[in-house]
Amino acid sequence: MDYSRPVTEIIPQRFSCRTYLETPIAPKKRRRLQQAMDSLQAGPLGTPLRFSLLAATAEDRSALQGLAAYGSVKGESGFIAGAVQPGAKNLEDYGYALE
Repeated sequence: MDYSRPVTEIIPQRFSCRTYLETPIAPKKRRRLQQAMDSLQAGPLGTPLRFSLLAATAEDRSALQGLAAYGSVKGESGFIAGAVQPGAKNLEDYGYALE
């Protein structure tokens, strides 16, 4: 593939914008999401991991400001955060489980 500029110049200029409804996640859905995440104790390759839902409430929409790491996210009601123990293939396990 031929680029007119080096890829190291192109990548920082990328931009992504996602807009969501500014509706808080309903308590019943929050519980169901957390139960599903709690059921993931390890990835398919055996690495222990955990996930948690970080969700704003109707009273505090500003609780999630600044958590988006890439591009622009507008109207977010929640994020899934996760952690995985160090080890061989730990990132593969994390990525698979997060999907």
